[in-house]
Amino acid sequence: MTRTAIALAALLLAADAHAQGTPFDMSPERPIIEEDVAPEAPASPEVSTPERETSEPATPQPVEPPSLSDPDGRSDADTEPSASPAPEPSEPATSAEADTLRYLLPEPLLRLNGEGSRRNWAIYLTEEQAASAVRLNVGYRNAVVVAPEASRLSVSINGVSVLHESIQAPGNPGELTVDLAAGVLQPGRNEISVQAVQRHRTDCSIESTYELWTELDGARTFLAFPTSDAIGLTGVEDLRALSGDMNGSADIAIIAPVLARSDIGAELLRLTQAIALSSSFPDPQFSVAPNEDGLIDGPDLRVFAGTAEDIADLAEIEPAQISGPTLMLVDGEGNTSPKLIVTGQTQQEWLTAITQIAQQVDRPAGAPREFLTTETNWTPNAPMIYEGRALSFAELGIGSEQFSGRRYARAFQFAVPSDFYAGSYGQARILLDAAYTGAVLPGGLINVYVNGNIATSVPMTARRGAVLRQFPIKVTMEHFKPGVNTVLFEVDLITRADEVCAPGATTDTTPRFAIFDTSQFVLPDFARIGQIPNLAAVAGTGYPYNLSQDPVPLMIGRGSTASLSAAANFLARMSVASGRIVPTQLVMSAEIARDRSAIFFGTPASIAGSVLTQVGIDAQAATNWAPARSTGQIGSPVAGESVPVTMEAWRGQMQAGWIARTTESLRNWASETFNITSDMLRFAPEQDAPFVPAEGDTMVVAQSINPSGTGTWTVVTAPDEAGMQQGARELVRNTNWSQLAGHLTAFSADGLPGRVLESGTISLIESQPPSFANYRLIAANWLSSNILSYALALVFVCIVVGAATSGLLSRLGRRR
Repeated sequence: MTRTAIALAALLLAADAHAQGTPFDMSPERPIIEEDVAPEAPASPEVSTPERETSEPATPQPVEPPSLSDPDGRSDADTEPSASPAPEPSEPATSAEADTLRYLLPEPLLRLNGEGSRRNWAIYLTEEQAASAVRLNVGYRNAVVVAPEASRLSVSINGVSVLHESIQAPGNPGELTVDLAAGVLQPGRNEISVQAVQRHRTDCSIESTYELWTELDGARTFLAFPTSDAIGLTGVEDLRALSGDMNGSADIAIIAPVLARSDIGAELLRLTQAIALSSSFPDPQFSVAPNEDGLIDGPDLRVFAGTAEDIADLAEIEPAQISGPTLMLVDGEGNTSPKLIVTGQTQQEWLTAITQIAQQVDRPAGAPREFLTTETNWTPNAPMIYEGRALSFAELGIGSEQFSGRRYARAFQFAVPSDFYAGSYGQARILLDAAYTGAVLPGGLINVYVNGNIATSVPMTARRGAVLRQFPIKVTMEHFKPGVNTVLFEVDLITRADEVCAPGATTDTTPRFAIFDTSQFVLPDFARIGQIPNLAAVAGTGYPYNLSQDPVPLMIGRGSTASLSAAANFLARMSVASGRIVPTQLVMSAEIARDRSAIFFGTPASIAGSVLTQVGIDAQAATNWAPARSTGQIGSPVAGESVPVTMEAWRGQMQAGWIARTTESLRNWASETFNITSDMLRFAPEQDAPFVPAEGDTMVVAQSINPSGTGTWTVVTAPDEAGMQQGARELVRNTNWSQLAGHLTAFSADGLPGRVLESGTISLIESQPPSFANYRLIAANWLSSNILSYALALVFVCIVVGAATSGLLSRLGRRR
């Protein structure tokens, strides 16, 4: 009897164990190191079934991930293989030999964070590409904590959903592949939308949502066209259909043999701007040379400019077949890149050909723009706001939707003109149309970020849910800048169920929040006046050079091709921000540009000391900067040098130590408590100290008013010629260009902005017709920035009013 009972109990226990579910089993995502046994059903790197629910990585072999960090500042080294801010590029994905790959991502790694993230951008295709049988390949990986049973990666093209798969590549990169149906792609513009819906495996807190991410790999995300031919180029208008490399950038080599014997730099710079405006490369980078020697291997586009006789051998054309100004965009043969041929029988003819391509994309100076073009990185394009205006969320690309997670987040973009002057007063508003259920507890927050800075935080207080109709959320304009601005709208939702976090709670799809596209972003009337120096305006809209109708003087140090290439990159990027081609003129002396707005390129040794001093750079940088770079020991003293040690230096340091610490503490307290900085407590601006480049600085961009006070001087400099060319390529990358600000920005050895200096002296340049309304707003912003002057003005007005009142009362009534 006892043996029978024991056997029966054992059977019941085994059956119960077999019936138990394991919704949060994380074992398949750990590397298999115990045994070298192949799995029963290895996952294929190409996933074609839309309802795959396994949580195994796409490739079964274990790969030890690097130790990296989350972009929100949280360390995930102990729990997940998060992505590095600057990861090493992946090897390009293998494809059939006959396939032509069209890389899709605007950046090397596109990261989708949180429980719900979306990114839209546009690409262009030729008629031949759109008509081909096309395969879409998406390479990605995700955080370990992403639950595959509740997380999906979706891709749509032109509003048609083409991919909707489970997210399940936590260790090794996964790949999703789908054949696109006919008609999905179209000639010309195609909009791509990528969305990730992600849920945590085990945690229901709002903090845990920052651990969720999926990262698309630019090297493995592409369209594959099954043809050995190129992309079917038919004319110069197909420049937009050319794509960059797997990193989202494009190397464009401009080869002009006549450059070795003629001064045609200004014409070539005009050509680079025309190409930048005609193409849709997310991150174009130019190099200019008289021949192909020394250029980057395998450029994405080769441009041959010159007479037919000069470029015949290089461009492989027959001079006799060229008649008049000629523009040709030709497919590359074999593994070579496409060619843009700008030629004619004479120099005048090929210069006329440059004019022809420029006229197709240029616009008059000062003509208003409805939007700034951002579609190669972000759609919709950023609408330009010149005065008080309300934009619905539908116009900004945010549609009505429901949300069942813990942290809702959506972003939109808008643009303001270069003479925006309202950072110290006034507030924009979001008029929110939304609703949340009674399950949402009080204590959640609605957070709004502007250009990565917190702008406002509003608590949610309703206890039984709420329907919000045009609910006002004030947004400070302190962080607005000329050009494109990005606003991130977040809602933290707290529920009782999340505090309990029962098994399976993270997979609950019951909506708890809804937002409606009738919500509005409202920007009030703001002051408009130009400010110099202001590098943010150069990066945002190309100001003040975008307004120039006359050629802008350019001085290129020693006329080197490295400095000319740096100028080509800078002007091409500025023309995209300006939306027009900036006319230029090469000059040999700074005196010619004394009364005009000008730009200087070159090493400190090749730029006049008076120019460096004018923009606030120490004139001795020519001798102190370049030699330090040549030592190869950034941040270390040169061998053999010694720093003198004196008793006086130590005594002064010790005596000033406690005073400096006390002053710094008071300054920080006033800034954090009342948002008052030392710059506000002054009557006159302080004189800027000359900037001395550090040994680790690789490029410096500085700006100031010109000596006559009638224009702007901008200097782009690096310690040597090689640094000029490479530094400019790093400068014009999207992530770096948008960081230009203040009167000087210094870039460090890692290519990122190291120091941004604001000028104590700001010159205001009238940019609008005189009006009392604009002057009132200008005065309001200036007084808000200079509160000590405002306080004294207020005291003075009170004294005057008091004296006038006393005088008036003394004349009234009866005297005793």
